[in-house]
Amino acid sequence: MKKNKIKVGIIGASGYTGSELIRLLLLHPNIELKFALSKTNKNKKISDILIDLTGETEMIFSDKIEKDIDVLFLCAGHNKSIEFLNNNKLDDTIKIIDLSQDFRNDNSHKKSKRNFIYGLPEINQDEIKKSSNVANPGCFATAILLGLSPSISNGLVNGEININATTGSTGAGIIPSEKTHFSWRNSNVSWYKPFKHQHLKEIKKTLLNISSYKSSINLLTYRGTFTRGIYCSIYFKSDKSIDEIINLSDRIYVMFDGRISGEFDNRTGQADRQLIGLAMAGAGKTWPHDIRYL
Repeated sequence: MKKNKIKVGIIGASGYTGSELIRLLLLHPNIELKFALSKTNKNKKISDILIDLTGETEMIFSDKIEKDIDVLFLCAGHNKSIEFLNNNKLDDTIKIIDLSQDFRNDNSHKKSKRNFIYGLPEINQDEIKKSSNVANPGCFATAILLGLSPSISNGLVNGEININATTGSTGAGIIPSEKTHFSWRNSNVSWYKPFKHQHLKEIKKTLLNISSYKSSINLLTYRGTFTRGIYCSIYFKSDKSIDEIINLSDRIYVMFDGRISGEFDNRTGQADRQLIGLAMAGAGKTWPHDIRYL
């Protein structure tokens, strides 16, 4: 085992974000997964619960926190991260990546004196690399910001923005409910939280950080008849053609991907460890986000 591997722990490891994170971390050559805590599946073999990991690990879900770690992921759900930090004293050297919404807008935790950076690498790459605490963006926010930010930051949007965004059933989390039940969800599409989805706040805040855009954003969110992913349609008035806008976005993201790939290829040691942290900060958006301009 390499001495410079990053030691990682997960809180809330058997939910959808936690289980996807386990898979990513187990396959990462520079990560040592020290523990995966799950209250609902404690002491059970991970591959017995997450059968797609059969043959990948012999680990069991833990019910205890190991504090000899470098990075801690909080995947227990909304309002649970604040509760966890209130009830657990962690060494200041442990970096935290929170996958809930607890620190996306109010980015400080007074008791632990931790300040969180909004963790969308395509926008906050440099800040993420310097930060010890990262708040992962929401799923709708990720898809919408990746689609909008090139046009917004280059002043191509005239007036209000209209968005239709449809999410798969896993977006509601692993705990079953009436509207995630197969017999309700299958062959059915429905809208919810029209024009007032909670992700609007972080979307507007982030856009203001990269531009002076203050016009209306009209967001309609839908429950789709599929499991994973988000299909997002964004439309607005612009002096540019649709082809020019798409080409601009393609150029920006190709440049970003090339810059990240180059940094991983050319750096080693501590710098490499910081960049791995950046990559992990984007783990919340590894689920498919299919963005279309209409």
